[in-house]
Amino acid sequence: MKECFKKSWNYFKIKMNNILYNQHFWIIIVIIFIVIFEYTKDIRIMIKMTGVPITPYFITFFLSDYVVASGVMKILILLGFVAVICNVSKMYQEKYYFIIRTGYKAGVFGDALFIGAVSVIYAAIIYLFSIICFLPNLEFQLGWGKIISTLAYTDASVQYASVFVINSRIIDIYNPVEATLLSFTLLVLGCWMLGMLVYVVNVISNNKALGIAIACILILISPIVIYYRIPALYWVSPMTWVSIGCLTPVLDSDYPSVFYAAGMFMLMLTVILIILNKHTARMEIKGDYHG
Repeated sequence: MKECFKKSWNYFKIKMNNILYNQHFWIIIVIIFIVIFEYTKDIRIMIKMTGVPITPYFITFFLSDYVVASGVMKILILLGFVAVICNVSKMYQEKYYFIIRTGYKAGVFGDALFIGAVSVIYAAIIYLFSIICFLPNLEFQLGWGKIISTLAYTDASVQYASVFVINSRIIDIYNPVEATLLSFTLLVLGCWMLGMLVYVVNVISNNKALGIAIACILILISPIVIYYRIPALYWVSPMTWVSIGCLTPVLDSDYPSVFYAAGMFMLMLTVILIILNKHTARMEIKGDYHG
């Protein structure tokens, strides 16, 4: 076990070193930044008109729930992550030679570590973009600030933040640091689970399109669940859990809690890893590593 982890870790480090030169990754990141920058332009107009800076906590509302044309940012962020990791399971020459030397299991679990690391990096980049888009009109304080509060409690959001859902209950219940940390954590866990789901389906089925299709279905089911507001559906819609506005205590006790969301993400990751472990054991016996 220790030797397998060491080999997986070595493979993981190789993958992380290569990400800096991965054009596919950076193209997706640039596209996401352009989308975020475009979607926040009206808020920048509001900041310029009022002369009031914004606080660095807007990422919570990037992941806000879905109401008709609003809430699309979360969907685009999650789809962007699927685009980032969709090729992780691909068997290229360097990876094939590594597996021949160290074993299939080391490569697979190295990929799992890599997807987890990319999830953290991706969430951090999204948070960074939520700050960069408002520079230099930014202020650091422990409160939500006047701009976010105005968007939450008045109809200014109709004019200046029409593509977001600025839920005033989030502001009433959470302090901004707590909401930001929870949003960041749920985004990381949600992306990691989504990435691992794509990976395990692609590896077992040897069909890249199948894993991507299942991930996209999960993402696109989320706005449907939120639109119809049927509490029972929230409990089985994983991508809905990325939004703290879709969970207790922002919603009532009929809906999942933040602890349920985090716990279920961890449980799903554990199940996927168990499935991968059994699959890799069979593959190493067969010696068939093509994918």
